[in-house]
Amino acid sequence: MLKKLTANKDAFRPIFFREGLNVVLAEQAPDALSTDSRNARGKTTLFHIVRFMLGGNLPKQLAPLKDDGWEFSLTLELFNEDVTVTRRLGGGTGLGIYYSPELKTVMELYVSEGQISLESWKELLGLAFFSLDQDNTSGSFGLSARTLLSYVIRIDSGADPLKAFPLQPGWSARQHLAFMFGLDWRIIRDLQELGQKSAALSSITSAADQGLLPSFSGESDLLIERSEAQRQFHEFQTRANDFQILDDPQALIQQADRLTEALSRLRDEAFEDSRMMTLYGDALREAVQEAEDTLDADVSFLYEQAGTLLGENVRQRLSDVKAFHTRLAQNRKVFIEQSLSALVDVQQERKRQLDELTNERMELFRAINAGGAIDELLALKDQASTFQRRLSEIELRLQQVRDVTESQERLLAERSTHRQEAQTQLNRSRKKLDRIANRFDERMRRLYGVGGVLTAAVDNDGYKFAINVAGQNSTGVNKMKLFCLDLALLEEGVDSSHHPDFLIHDSSVFDGVDPRQTASALQLASETVSSVRAQYICALNSNDVHPEIRDAEWFSDGIVRTVLDTDTGGLLGVKF
Repeated sequence: MLKKLTANKDAFRPIFFREGLNVVLAEQAPDALSTDSRNARGKTTLFHIVRFMLGGNLPKQLAPLKDDGWEFSLTLELFNEDVTVTRRLGGGTGLGIYYSPELKTVMELYVSEGQISLESWKELLGLAFFSLDQDNTSGSFGLSARTLLSYVIRIDSGADPLKAFPLQPGWSARQHLAFMFGLDWRIIRDLQELGQKSAALSSITSAADQGLLPSFSGESDLLIERSEAQRQFHEFQTRANDFQILDDPQALIQQADRLTEALSRLRDEAFEDSRMMTLYGDALREAVQEAEDTLDADVSFLYEQAGTLLGENVRQRLSDVKAFHTRLAQNRKVFIEQSLSALVDVQQERKRQLDELTNERMELFRAINAGGAIDELLALKDQASTFQRRLSEIELRLQQVRDVTESQERLLAERSTHRQEAQTQLNRSRKKLDRIANRFDERMRRLYGVGGVLTAAVDNDGYKFAINVAGQNSTGVNKMKLFCLDLALLEEGVDSSHHPDFLIHDSSVFDGVDPRQTASALQLASETVSSVRAQYICALNSNDVHPEIRDAEWFSDGIVRTVLDTDTGGLLGVKF
């Protein structure tokens, strides 16, 4: 329940809300001129501010004020205790928050040093107003506390009372209404995800039909293609394997094969020798560096230590020690250089052998191919490879067709299962749904004397809701469909934790409604919220208020703010 809305600017007068009926009324001043109007008095802007304080985006109506330091504070009841949040119009994603000590256990999970992030605030509101947790709101098709609040704060009401806003996707309306009716909204979420997968499969097959992807021929056609490709592959493979070159007294083919093996062996040896040359080269550079950089320092250090510790009897001349170490380094260097030289000689000899064997093999190939035999053999092998690739492509396409078919069948089965689950739960919830439908019907009869039907059924997308009023389809009647539905959901949802204990209707809800029906609707709202100890907040122009209720005590007591058509700046008190 909302308690109070204030601002940090004196131009804005605080508004105090209370349990029951709360009316923000645009009134005509006694000295009003014909150019003065009760429209554009800030009534809708007020409700945009409330929605902004409850986690909504900055309303475009207030954008001109965001650089003027404006901030609003809203006091509301959460978890049966008062909480006050402050939010600036310009900049920042955090809100200041104050709460009673009784809420410390809950709030310390969301609040840090008197501040709460916008996302945490929305999460907290989802928990307090609708008992939503992160499992309910996660994922592409999760519930949205902001969307649910749009069913509670009706500002952008369109022609369809089942939608929170005109451009709301159909699946979203179904999902959030299912939640508010107490049905398992997750069935709609799951069916929506299955629908996306099904649409993706349809896109793949459509793209294949248009030639954008490889064709998804029927399985029987692909099996015929595979059988023919297998036959042709085996035919050419067998011909290549059985191919023989006649008139080969010198056994040229065997000689060519032996030369190929010898060439392969020589190339392997050349690779190993190349690695050894790299290792010897690295070792040679290390030996030279060691002799130049470390010999003097190391030997001098050892000589000094020996003289200090053992005395003159064991000390040798430093020049003798240096000479000894120099000979060791030189010997190592000479050994490595000799090994490298030997490897170079071996590599040169091996290169000569490689060139000789390569030329010899080429001569053999020319002799063998004198009659075109090699070309014929290679052609057979090439044909076999072509049909082998063709066979692999067909196997892949065949598997894709089977995967697509299997996926489509699985999706159909899952969709059928979810639909059956939805029907089962709908049947179990009939008593509750009938109760909501009866409340809707009673209110429509009271307003127009004809019954209204609220139905729930199941189709491929889950729960499907519809509202009908016999013989009535005017703008005013459509607006009262929304009004009666909202009151029925408020009355049912307060006890089930699927609806907060307040409902807000902008004056647009009453556009096109006869003042007599408006008067009856307001009385209905007052009676409903009084019976369930809830709160109904609405905005009206005085010319939409029927004289029979204008002076009624229940109505006059419900007026929480009057704004005159001559008041400068309307409800905000400033022009912008």
